[in-house]
Amino acid sequence: MRRVPFGSSHYFKFTTRNFSTGAPYTLAGTPVISVYEENNLTQITAGVTLTADYDSVTGLNSVAVVASGANGYEVGKTYAAVITTGTVNSVSVVGEVVDQFEVVPAENTAGYPLMDVYSVGGTTQTANDNGADINAILVDTNSLNDTKIPQTLNLTASGNIGIDWANVENPTTAVDLSATDIQLCDTVTTNTDMRGTDSALLAASAPTNFGDLSITATTGRVDVASVAGTAQTANDNGADINAILTDTGTSIPATLSTIAGYIDTEVVSIKSVTDNLPDSGALTTLITHLTDIKGATFSGATDSLEAIRNRGDAAWTTGAGGTPPQLLQSTTIATLASQTNFTLTAGSADDGAYPAGSIVVVTDQTTSTQKAVGSVSSYTGGTKTVVLSADPGVFTMAVGDTVEIIAALGSAGSGPTAVQIRQEIDTNSTQLAAIKAVTDNMPDSGAFTTIISNITDIQSRIPAALVGGRIDANASAINNNNTAILNLEKSAGTIIRGAAQTGTLSTTEMTTDITISVADQLKGRVIIFDSDTSTAALRNQATDITACVVSGGKLTFTALTTAPSNGDTFVVV
Repeated sequence: MRRVPFGSSHYFKFTTRNFSTGAPYTLAGTPVISVYEENNLTQITAGVTLTADYDSVTGLNSVAVVASGANGYEVGKTYAAVITTGTVNSVSVVGEVVDQFEVVPAENTAGYPLMDVYSVGGTTQTANDNGADINAILVDTNSLNDTKIPQTLNLTASGNIGIDWANVENPTTAVDLSATDIQLCDTVTTNTDMRGTDSALLAASAPTNFGDLSITATTGRVDVASVAGTAQTANDNGADINAILTDTGTSIPATLSTIAGYIDTEVVSIKSVTDNLPDSGALTTLITHLTDIKGATFSGATDSLEAIRNRGDAAWTTGAGGTPPQLLQSTTIATLASQTNFTLTAGSADDGAYPAGSIVVVTDQTTSTQKAVGSVSSYTGGTKTVVLSADPGVFTMAVGDTVEIIAALGSAGSGPTAVQIRQEIDTNSTQLAAIKAVTDNMPDSGAFTTIISNITDIQSRIPAALVGGRIDANASAINNNNTAILNLEKSAGTIIRGAAQTGTLSTTEMTTDITISVADQLKGRVIIFDSDTSTAALRNQATDITACVVSGGKLTFTALTTAPSNGDTFVVV
């Protein structure tokens, strides 16, 4: 019996076999594995996972059991895994025991069970008796190593630890003895650090004007009277030094802190901008596109947006200077004979280039809002003379006023006149007559009303929806015979459809998917195979049933020419 540590997962496998052949067979019927604890009737299914046909191997079943307290398992108890739901080849296998195991204490490391020390030497232990105390001892002993305690202690006569001055480690290292009272030194060798009272040395090394420093014998203070020959006042040193101290200790740090704050803020601001800048590849692409847009012959003087704008509103608004097709000429008055006769600064050299009826718009050169509108009476190309049909009479036209000549309605490039429209209608009168002939033969409103009524009546007789594109209807009679249709319904209701199934398939026996309630229930009836069944030799072939059994819906019949195959379809009549 397998021993399973408490809280771990237990895996085992078992094989299900066909009862008739002994070959491995799939465990089916929505199988369930339940676990029983010793003599307990409660089934444990929590934490139990069953995989039938494990790894696609027919008949191989894998089970995983999580033996935890939450799932109902206890240490020291034995358990049995049993199939509580399932079939093999339609035969129930409920009650089959597939595994037994015992739950043992949990393991901290595989193969080593956890232990709870209850007592030591007969003394009951508490939680702190072992672990915490042992840990504390381990900390203490780890700190007492050979680097901190000599292997052999040198004890004095009174039992104290003696110090070997000849064996002091790092004797040249500086040691602060400010809190130590040194009572007596028998001999002090050369010590240049302790010669402050050696006046002979001071006298020997002092400069000739050393006395000018005015060092007092009682205080040892120096009174500086001058610096590099410049006499000093009381404020020359102290106040200046204090000011410098203030600057270096307070003002400068505060200024630096302010600058640092500015730098931090500006750096963050700059970073937020640079983070959104395109990378070098995007910038290269952008520069390439801008270069393409600029073109090889770009000139800022003539091709910039400002230069284009400066060429004039007219050129800008009409698409780089283009003019509408109705505008025949835009120029100024060169000479003025009268308010109805003037010459153009620029114009066509052809007579009648601006035909009679063309519109003339004259704009005052001083006040652009003043405009006069007239119509051309005639035009002479040799002298560029325009004669108006009448004086517009809005303002007095003068040399230099702007003149725009626009094609009259009906001219080339403008909308058609009423006469032109009538001519087009007359040209198409044949088509209109044909259309009228058709409309004259259309039914009148009354006929349309009758047609709509008939369509509505037909719609009431047709089902609201079709099934598969056809009318779905129930027959109530055959040749006006209601009994005939009822008899047909009864006889058709006894026809059974079926299909051959894997099992027994021979020329005289066939396992089927038909449900048989009692043995020989279909004896004497006829099997007719479908015209499109899988086995071609059986199509439309018929035979009579001599016996049948409940298990597997197996039919026995008069011999066929060919044994059926799995999936062959038929009817029983």
